Amino acid sequence: MQIKDKGALTFLDKLKGDPNKRPRDKYCYFHQDHGNDIADCYDLKQQIEALIRQGRLPRFIDNPSIEFLEEDARRLHHPHDDALVVTIQAGDYNMHRVLIDNGSSADILYYPAFQQMGIERERLVPTNAPLIGFGGTRVFPLGVVTLAVAVGDYPQQITKSIAFLVVDCSSAYNAIIGRPTLNSWKAVTLTYHLMIKFPTNYGVGELRGDKVAVRECYVAMMKMDDHHQTMSIEEHQT
Repeated sequence: MQIKDKGALTFLDKLKGDPNKRPRDKYCYFHQDHGNDIADCYDLKQQIEALIRQGRLPRFIDNPSIEFLEEDARRLHHPHDDALVVTIQAGDYNMHRVLIDNGSSADILYYPAFQQMGIERERLVPTNAPLIGFGGTRVFPLGVVTLAVAVGDYPQQITKSIAFLVVDCSSAYNAIIGRPTLNSWKAVTLTYHLMIKFPTNYGVGELRGDKVAVRECYVAMMKMDDHHQTMSIEEHQT
């Protein structure tokens, strides 16, 4: 093992159980005991996965594989058909109620959120491209604003600039993250787990959905009239 002398692993005592009942043709160098091959050692795999999540093995991870485990979904109540609503860091703010929508061909920022962030209208870049709704209705954005967006927990975190179409219409959400950004993140979404996972230089990062925010958005949509909903945006504390 190339990391055995780096002080990263905690070597355990010998395997539990009667040694006379374990096969002697298999040896685990991690436990320094016979009974199983080191390639099948559960304790070693658990420690290595923990080191990867902590970002301590970056040189051993060129293209981190992304997988969803059943334990990722254990905190949820099933069955469910909730939308994937998350919190992101956009500029200097923690933006709640952000809908992850694989069906959207654009990244959208709703004007009430734009106003709460105190962004000057002069930053909007004009655009003539309309958004087409399900009913065929056209909505013309006020413009495009580019914001730095960070997701994930350090060090499994990515920060990229997103060009949001700013739209002046009612919504229960602050923003929508669509295919352009999901593709740039190389993200994999799974609504069953209410999670997004994406590769970083330090392993696989993740972003979990907020079931409370989903309920709040649903209630807001039921009560929505022609007035804009006030959403929750907090200034990010560094």
